[in-house]
Amino acid sequence: MMARGGDQFDFGTAPAGPHLVVRLKARWRYDSRHRRFVSATGNEFSLRGQLPKRTRITPTAPDLARRAPERLSPEERDLARYVQLVPPKPSNAKDLLAQVRRWPCVESAQLSPTISLP
Repeated sequence: MMARGGDQFDFGTAPAGPHLVVRLKARWRYDSRHRRFVSATGNEFSLRGQLPKRTRITPTAPDLARRAPERLSPEERDLARYVQLVPPKPSNAKDLLAQVRRWPCVESAQLSPTISLP
């Protein structure tokens, strides 16, 4: 996808299997290096002890999530708020949904859609 100034962004790929689609509250970001969520005001939410081991959290739009928020358009900032939470097998994403929705950094969370052919 092309963005302002001719930049191209990688919007990642959807994980195979059930996962959670999480929208962070405004001004929150996922810090993958430290496995925590951080806000623009300095608040932090650590994932230590919150999820099963080997759970992956990936930004839906990785290139946008890596850029400084002040360099993004309002629409790009909104896209950068989405992350995918992929539990390891045999864990069930549905079992984590209520817990994730209570996190202070989460605006909304839902199960990924199930796609199938008729």
